[in-house]
Amino acid sequence: MVALSPSDGAGSPPSGGPPRTRRRLIRGLVSLVVAVALVAGLSLITDLETLTSVLHAVDPTWLALSFLVFCITQTIRAQCFSVLCRPHDAKNVVPFLRVTALHQMLLMVLPLRMGELSYPVLMQRYLGRAIPHGVGDLVIVRLLDLVLAATCFGLGLVALPRSATNGSEMLVAAGVIVALGVFGLLRLSTVVRLSRKSLLRARRLAPRLTRSARRFLRDLDHSVHRAGRKTLASVAALSIAATVTGTVRVGFLFAAFGVETGLFTATLLFGASNVLGLIPLHGFGGLGPKQAGMAGILVILGVAATKAASLMLLYQATIVLFVGTLALLLYGSWLSSGRSLQGQELG
Repeated sequence: MVALSPSDGAGSPPSGGPPRTRRRLIRGLVSLVVAVALVAGLSLITDLETLTSVLHAVDPTWLALSFLVFCITQTIRAQCFSVLCRPHDAKNVVPFLRVTALHQMLLMVLPLRMGELSYPVLMQRYLGRAIPHGVGDLVIVRLLDLVLAATCFGLGLVALPRSATNGSEMLVAAGVIVALGVFGLLRLSTVVRLSRKSLLRARRLAPRLTRSARRFLRDLDHSVHRAGRKTLASVAALSIAATVTGTVRVGFLFAAFGVETGLFTATLLFGASNVLGLIPLHGFGGLGPKQAGMAGILVILGVAATKAASLMLLYQATIVLFVGTLALLLYGSWLSSGRSLQGQELG
């Protein structure tokens, strides 16, 4: 047996000890304070009279259409997870829809995107999916969503007035963005491999960060190879369909609030909401950078600041209502059927 000297780290605290826990707690508190500050800023800008007038002008027909499209989008997203779990038998999407609805509700309720942690746990509990595989499935879907959201955000930016001097430049820029998005979707494993190589070269700059990122990318690479190209292609196609319906839902929801958005404006807002939504600085109810960023885009597009803030608060409240309604409907149907989700376990 080799004796450890003090210089060998015998007296150092374990890696998961109090210092690390304290740092995580501080980061979480700072993130929560930032989220609260952003929401407070929106609330201060919001005028009660403007908020009331927007609320009274809500069109129930557009609102109902928005909820219908929202349900379609959630069904498509559940199908993505179904294909990843059962690539050869992904017909029964209802159990996955129940899990993804509960996951989405927890994602909305819990701050700092902590609800993401619930997906692999729910999949393991109700459908028998191993937690490491559930984490891999979630990361793959989120990466595809990020590629598509960034593509939508870029397309919306180049289509804004004054963003290009003429139509030909706009088309060229849009073509480049779409090409990069398609490459990211079709060559996800290549993107992961290139990212790993870049982190290896940058490990001297931030050793701890690059070490964690390399471990994450290594696990992601394993998940991508385990899924296979055909499965990834099917999931990418479903993600594109969910992006299209999500963009339509944004347009319908703003139409319900009396704001007409064109195709590119809805695309820009959808892309911005999904890109900014990945920032772990959101508070309870999903309020945070996403709403502040979307309100800023509305102001740039000519909407008054008070109305933009009111619109985003109502927008997020409506999304929370949609998520909660769908989760309750699915939970109620499950209870009324008298069948346990355990009977739907994966083979």
